[in-house]
Amino acid sequence: MNTPAQTNTNAGKTGLLIWIAASLIHFLPIPHGYMFIQIILTFALTMLGFVYLIKYIRFIAAYQRPENHD
Repeated sequence: MNTPAQTNTNAGKTGLLIWIAASLIHFLPIPHGYMFIQIILTFALTMLGFVYLIKYIRFIAAYQRPENHD
C-alpha cells in the first residue's frame, strides 16, 4: 500500500505523462475533416494533466508547512 507521499509523487509523474500524451496527439493520423476530435482530446488531456499537477502542488504545499516536520 502506498503512503500519501508516494501517491502524490505519482500524481506529479502522471500529470507530466498526460501532458506528454496530449502533445503527441498532434501526430495522430486523423483525417482533416475530423480535427475536432484532436482538439477535444488535447483539451481533455490537458485539463486532466492540470488536475494531477494541482494534486501534486497541494501535496508539496502541505508538506512545506512547519507542523509537518519533526
